[in-house]
Amino acid sequence: MGIWKAPPERIEELGAFFAAQAVVTHCYQRPKYPDWPYNLFTLVHARTLAECDALIAGLARQAKMDQYAVLYSHNEYKKTRLRYFTGDIEGGNAPRG
Repeated sequence: MGIWKAPPERIEELGAFFAAQAVVTHCYQRPKYPDWPYNLFTLVHARTLAECDALIAGLARQAKMDQYAVLYSHNEYKKTRLRYFTGDIEGGNAPRG
């Protein structure tokens, strides 16, 4: 994930630019905090750290942005769709807690 210190006057421009890139699967804005200056997030997928770094560096060059960092995921958890009306609750498999 590329995380960006986007200037307020460029947030719309940069968000639209990143969102339009084929390598970006998710792009979203978040508030800045005193201890967290990043306000624009772009998710990319790569097979290696080097490939990920290259993708994000390429985005940075194209967007003329030099204030960014990269966060790497180390575990991938399978996503499953929410299933409605499965009968699990009636069958005694209700969530506990």
